[in-house]
Amino acid sequence: MIGETIEYLNPEKTRYIKYTMENAIKIVLSGRYTVNIEDFDKNNNIKELVLDDLVFENGQTIEVKINDITYNLRIITIKKNKNKYELLLENRNKSSIFVVPSLGYDSTYFSYDKLFVNSFLARKELKEEVSEVYLVYRSTKANDYIQLDEKLRKHPNYVDSYDFGNTDILLRFDIPEKYIPEVKKFVEGSYSMFSKDFKIRILNFFNGSRTLIENLKMIFNKDKQYIKNKYPKLDDESLEEVDEVFSKVNMEDEKINV
Repeated sequence: MIGETIEYLNPEKTRYIKYTMENAIKIVLSGRYTVNIEDFDKNNNIKELVLDDLVFENGQTIEVKINDITYNLRIITIKKNKNKYELLLENRNKSSIFVVPSLGYDSTYFSYDKLFVNSFLARKELKEEVSEVYLVYRSTKANDYIQLDEKLRKHPNYVDSYDFGNTDILLRFDIPEKYIPEVKKFVEGSYSMFSKDFKIRILNFFNGSRTLIENLKMIFNKDKQYIKNKYPKLDDESLEEVDEVFSKVNMEDEKINV
């Protein structure tokens, strides 16, 4: 958990919403309030949520102050989890799964499940291939963030950093030379064509994330059960036409302006 704060809804402070920032891309709402509107879409996500007089909806930017830092955060998706609500703040790019592991170590080293927000790709000037990756982190005043920042700046592939908005930091890394051909395959959507070494590198990076690893193995092996699991109504004829079982990267989503 990064931190939490409470917003009181009445002068007596008997009604309140607690905002818990579980990680850089998710806030959980709990507390004592009245649910006035809970409007679901066809995917069982919430389009609009009204707790007492507070409105939450997709695309809305909310201001939350946690540990003396004011975050302006855009809501991407709202989900209900039992009697709590989850505000999802980022859709991570495909490079966060298939390129970030090229930097070595594992997901814990990069605080993937806590402070890491997203990743983006770039080409060095005059080069055609993608050769750099940018990692975005949610900054805090806590010691674990300070230690993480110091550690990442000592990474052998670290280049430089930029402020990214008011509360995020952008760290730029060179992609290791030996993995640039693998990143080219990623850009082409040729996941099954990754070298054995690179597939193992990605799987080792996410060691401990059992469901993700199972899905990655199906993607690497072009196992069409992956598509069946995702699209159970897809007919066999359409399934036969599928080559790679994971969708090709949209490079417009992966680009960043700094």
